Amino acid sequence: FVLFFGGQSLYSQSKKEREEQKAKEIKEMIENGRFTIEVDRALPMGGRTVHLTTPYSLEMRGDSAISYLPYFGRAYSLPYGGGDGMRFEESITDYQSTFDKKGTARIKFVARTNDDVYRFHVEVYPNGSANINVTPINKQSITFRGELASPKDDKE
Repeated sequence: FVLFFGGQSLYSQSKKEREEQKAKEIKEMIENGRFTIEVDRALPMGGRTVHLTTPYSLEMRGDSAISYLPYFGRAYSLPYGGGDGMRFEESITDYQSTFDKKGTARIKFVARTNDDVYRFHVEVYPNGSANINVTPINKQSITFRGELASPKDDKE
């Protein structure tokens, strides 16, 4: 009886330690400005949730963003040829990163392409789940849900 509850507290302690370690790793990645969010759902403004089967992502590399995201929704104006969704690699401006008391990171930045200006509002939770809200000037806003990818060995 004592062994059961003793083992249970050891298990919960190690689980809590793992959660704290993951939250610490996530905070370090965000503070370094080098992380990738892999998205699996898109939530267009006027429609249903779209479950994504192709791997899509938003990658931050210091002062630039690599957006490989689809677009679903209404466009107010399109470039000749229809554009390329939200697929671009651009420098970013107006970068802000804050953490609330619970450890949730809130990241804001702006990316300008030849086709549009995108305002990103990203929330990354201590467990690694993330929301990305994108507000373009020439299209309706869209939200994505996903997970922070495990850090990879950067040999750049």
